[in-house]
Amino acid sequence: MAKYRKIDPRIWNDEKFCRLSERGQLAFLYLLTHPNMTSLGAMRATLAGLASEMGWSTKTMMTAIGPAIDDGMVVVNDDANYVGLPKFLRYNEPNGPNSVTAWRDALDAIPECAEKVQLAKFCVGYMLGKSDGFLHAIGDGILNAFGMASAILDLELDLELDLELDPKTLISSSSVDLKGKFVGLSACEKSLLTQLWRGTLCDLLNCNGDQRISAIAARVVEHVIPERLAKSAAREAQGKNDPVEWFCTTVKIRMEEDQPCPQPTP
Repeated sequence: MAKYRKIDPRIWNDEKFCRLSERGQLAFLYLLTHPNMTSLGAMRATLAGLASEMGWSTKTMMTAIGPAIDDGMVVVNDDANYVGLPKFLRYNEPNGPNSVTAWRDALDAIPECAEKVQLAKFCVGYMLGKSDGFLHAIGDGILNAFGMASAILDLELDLELDLELDPKTLISSSSVDLKGKFVGLSACEKSLLTQLWRGTLCDLLNCNGDQRISAIAARVVEHVIPERLAKSAAREAQGKNDPVEWFCTTVKIRMEEDQPCPQPTP
């Protein structure tokens, strides 16, 4: 955890902060300087637990910090035990590449949830916005670690949602969620993602494995098959007489339908 925190004195001129009650301001500063707050500006905590630490009731904490949550100053996911400060890095930037390499441990300390995905994506964007010398100093490992984390969490969270979109609408979009999240993805990391996708598809299709499933998983990782198309087809295959055969055939047909029509030769 970060030993020191920076507090901009202009916080007392900030409109949102000044709108908070005295207890609200105290609660926000308590979060900002909490011993468990990571260098990424998020930590594993609950409002009830934080309230207990301050000698408050949960209701008092909710009343105090509620306006800050409504204004986007604080992000809370009590189900995941996640508490974060979206603008933390704006005022507590890393001192240099060595500080960034320590982010990996900080990320591991944060519970998995949609908010963690957004934080990982933000950190990747932050790192990519730095100079070439900075990127060279931190190396591709930390970038890939955050990219892999956001992609895997995205995949796991998406599996908890029911896709109600018309499959035809998925075909027209050639965007791939994983694209652009990796820098110099190694063969080992591609293999890891392929195994993850293979296991995910096998779970959805209730099968033990099939070479065709492995091939489709690899093509998803290579951005050849859109991930949402693959997940949608796997969900639709559930309940079919032969879900694996139906899934593989459907993916092939929809990919062929998505190919542009050849232009007539003049």
